[in-house]
Amino acid sequence: MATHNKNPRTTAEYQQRQENYHHNDNIISMNNRNADTSDPDALILGHNYFSDWTNEEYRNQLNLPAAALGKAVTLPAHVEANSGGRGGGLGGRTRGRGLIADATTVDHFADGYMHSVKNQGSCGSCWAFAANTASEGTLAKKTNSSPIHMSEQHMVDCTLSPSAGGEAYEGKDYHAWGCQGAWMEYAWEF
Repeated sequence: MATHNKNPRTTAEYQQRQENYHHNDNIISMNNRNADTSDPDALILGHNYFSDWTNEEYRNQLNLPAAALGKAVTLPAHVEANSGGRGGGLGGRTRGRGLIADATTVDHFADGYMHSVKNQGSCGSCWAFAANTASEGTLAKKTNSSPIHMSEQHMVDCTLSPSAGGEAYEGKDYHAWGCQGAWMEYAWEF
């Protein structure tokens, strides 16, 4: 509670938050027990600000429209070429959700190219935070310097779609809806 400045207002809320925390702790523990510790890219989970939240509360915090949630679960499977297995094109086998299985572990924060984690609050602006963080880190790595701060608020305010009043600022529709969401690729275009 102290780590994340949690202050339940009632005994009932405190008890519910404890139940949520223990439920999520069980999920974290089960995942970590089953993780292949010999794999440096294995998914290892830990507690954070959302550990005492329900899945519904967390999804509401993300503020993603149904279309975005659908897109997130319909990525094509990754096909490993020359694996000799069954299942994908090119004689490969299908794995995962379109992510390359052989990624190496890179810690740009430890290398000094990334800022600490930022908090978008209840605004659905993860797209602006993700786009800026990637841009900040890329520029820092390319110039071998500390990351600069780019303004997520500027991105949110100045890329609004025409019906939201944004095209008047920049003269172009960036398909963004401020706190109601957008995609990183449009933020990078901006």
